[in-house]
Amino acid sequence: MLANYHTHTPRCGHAIGSERQYIERAIEEGFKVLGFSDHTQGALAASIAVGMEAVIFEKHFTLSHDLKGPDHWFSAEPNELKNWATL
Repeated sequence: MLANYHTHTPRCGHAIGSERQYIERAIEEGFKVLGFSDHTQGALAASIAVGMEAVIFEKHFTLSHDLKGPDHWFSAEPNELKNWATL
């Protein structure tokens, strides 16, 4: 089965086009299992991805948004990750 477990978005700098275009292209190319690499704050983007049939999710997590590094600001802290995982 053709699967894509790491669908990036333009927000992370690894994709060109909109999230919708990226997902629709994967479906057109025959991917049967779609994933979503969430580089956003909160759960809205992941909720939308569920509505577009994504079934595998990747979320960055951190112990604190205040840590240095490029990903901590959008990563989920422990309490946020628990909420994100129960979508």
